[in-house]
Amino acid sequence: MNKHLLRSQLRKARRALTSSQQQQAAVALCSQTLHQHAFRSAHHIAVYIANDGEISPHLIARTARELGKQVYLPVVHGDCLRFRKAPAGVKMWRNRFLIPEPVPKYAEVSANRLDLVLMPLVGFDKCGNRLGMGGGFYDRTFACNLLRPKLVGLAHHLQEVDSLAVDNWDIPLNAVATDRQWLSV
Repeated sequence: MNKHLLRSQLRKARRALTSSQQQQAAVALCSQTLHQHAFRSAHHIAVYIANDGEISPHLIARTARELGKQVYLPVVHGDCLRFRKAPAGVKMWRNRFLIPEPVPKYAEVSANRLDLVLMPLVGFDKCGNRLGMGGGFYDRTFACNLLRPKLVGLAHHLQEVDSLAVDNWDIPLNAVATDRQWLSV
């Protein structure tokens, strides 16, 4: 199956989840993540604002702040991402894709200063290959970083596929976390 068709089917499946299913998935995802060494040892953690049926890391972000960790959100900058500090109650605006991101008054940190990046995905396989939205923002952002943070894709369990084709520009994940499992690769 080509990436475009697979992306369309998986996005439709995650958007079909009810609000209650989304909330339950966020709670289960948080539980899976908080017990992992990658989370416990991280001081600077990037998350995202869930959009288009993505599994939400908001409970992970809240817990991280409660534990004194610094939380960051991605900001689109050209064809790459930057990461801005996102304290509780952060002021937001919508980027060109209409996704909320912190306003410029919050400090930015370079990608290689992050310890852990929890990123959305559309599909994944057991080898840790990630199918994103197709824009390549995360891949370009981390392609040039030799000191790469731990990269963990977050997804609903229904986004797992048998295998994904990998392109030479795809940046591999260190793990995938779902509402049912933590898959280290």
